Amino acid sequence: MISRLLFERMWLLAVLLIVAQITLIAWWSWSRSPRAGRAVWIGFGAIPILLILSGLVRTPRERIVATVVELAQCVETEDLYGIENWLAPEFEAEPYDRAEFLAQMEAAFDRASIRSPTVHGFEISFPRSGVGVAVFQSGCRIETNEASIGWLPLRWRLTFERRGDRWLVEKIETMPVPPLHVHSLTALLQRRP
Repeated sequence: MISRLLFERMWLLAVLLIVAQITLIAWWSWSRSPRAGRAVWIGFGAIPILLILSGLVRTPRERIVATVVELAQCVETEDLYGIENWLAPEFEAEPYDRAEFLAQMEAAFDRASIRSPTVHGFEISFPRSGVGVAVFQSGCRIETNEASIGWLPLRWRLTFERRGDRWLVEKIETMPVPPLHVHSLTALLQRRP
């Protein structure tokens, strides 16, 4: 909770620091004590330091979101090599292993173009050390030479494994999104508009 406040929500941290500084100034103007004066000056020094630190530190949650955003960009640009770089060696996307998944992605890129992918609504958890799970919604338009699918909403669950300072995708699962029920990755990758 504290790390999310300090490092992931800079605007909230800035608001809390300003409120704290206003409180210190009010205390100083009421008491006029040297101790209150020092507290005000320490507060003025702490605000930029904490905001700079908040901007520099990336939490595991932020790294996972950044990875998902990067994967969405790789899908839009049909960058199979970029996608492959974010997959763990023991990656699986039932019923595919890593090599089969990449082959299916390449075939899907040959059949259609994915336009304007978006990702949002992240729910990220860490069930054990070095493992993260991201559940999120996405959407895109799929275009082929013959047809175009309007907005396609999807919901995903990605399991990540920490490797050094990177979070690699270990598993991809689709989740149903009412009213569209895509129950498997196979159905999605082999779908023809």
